[in-house]
Formats: sequence, C-alpha cells, structure tokens
Amino acid sequence: MIVLTWNCRGAQGKNFRRALIFFYRKNNIDLVALQEPRCSGLVARRTIKSLGFNKFIISEARGFSGGIWLLWNKIDIQVTVIQEDFHFLHVQVKEGGLDPWLLTVVYASPRDNERSETWRKLCDLAETIHEPWLMMGDFNEISSPDEKKGGAQVDISKCVQFSSWINECNLMEVHTVGTKYTWRGPKWNNHDRVSKNLTEFCVMWHGA
Repeated sequence: MIVLTWNCRGAQGKNFRRALIFFYRKNNIDLVALQEPRCSGLVARRTIKSLGFNKFIISEARGFSGGIWLLWNKIDIQVTVIQEDFHFLHVQVKEGGLDPWLLTVVYASPRDNERSETWRKLCDLAETIHEPWLMMGDFNEISSPDEKKGGAQVDISKCVQFSSWINECNLMEVHTVGTKYTWRGPKWNNHDRVSKNLTEFCVMWHGA
C-alpha cells in the first residue's frame, strides 16, 4: 500500500488541488493523509469531493487551525477510527484479505505546552500497541540540527527531548530519499516524518 502524507496548509487552493490529483494518479496512491486543510464542515466535504475522493475520515479543523483528513477511493480498503484527538488521528487500516495494521497521522501544535501533551498521549497509546504501526505527519519538531536550515538557532535540548520521545515510543524512523527539505520559504524544515515501531519493522524485514 502506498500512503501519502502532506501538510497542505490549506486544501481549497486550485494549485494544491491540481498538484494532489496529479501526484495521486501518477504514483497510484492508495491512501492520502492531509494535515492543516484549514476548512471544516460542509466546505471540507465539498473540497474532498472536488479532489475526487469518495471515502474519507475527517478530524475537523477549528476555524483555520489544524484538521486531519484521510482520503481514499479503493473499495477493498477499510479504515476504522480507534482514537481521535485534535492533534492526531489513530486508525486501523485493512486492505482485502491482508492483515490489518495501525496508522497514526499527527499534526502537532506549534505551541510547546500543547505539543508536550500530544507526546504524552502518543506515548500512552504506544504502550497499548502490539500490531504493525505506522506514524506520520507534521510533528512541528526536529530531532537534529541537520533537519533545519535558516531561521532561529536550533534548541538542542528540544531535539534531545524529541529524540527521547521517539525512543520511548519504540519508534524507528524511516529514512527518506530525494530532496532533504520538504518545505521552502523563509525557513527550511523537514517536519514531515514517517516512523514505524519495532513490531512493524520485524514483520516487514522477515517478509522480505
């Protein structure tokens, strides 16, 4: 299964819609996870329809803040919500006759206190998980100064705390290929991350 995660910072723009539809079709994407769509309610549902998706799960934005969408079309994909929080959406994914796996899509707050609360909740969640588990999204945090270019000086203590949190949740970061930074502007950050827990790593490794 191919899963796309994207902090779109607004899902209603024509340029974004064209880019998503093109990328979705070209790469045969099975499941799309969008963070920060900046719309909710009826507007969100109309936007999803305009993107060409028939099946979806929405964690509603609050005004222009936050929001997480899961979008797909294939009839043999089943997505069941297990836990919904404003800053993350935790679901079970099942495709055809394959074993189900768990997916957590994160959109962490830019505010330190709210982000720390999200880390605590996800750590509690991690203790309950024994199945294959994929976590991805915009964490608004970095684990190393190498993940940031420009802007304010990196707070090393925050990097250490985030790295400790990754280890505490028993997560293993999936290494990427291609362009290092996924967002360009006054600051360059590779905030969009994909991590998997040790259980999934072992299952995937032994199945190779």
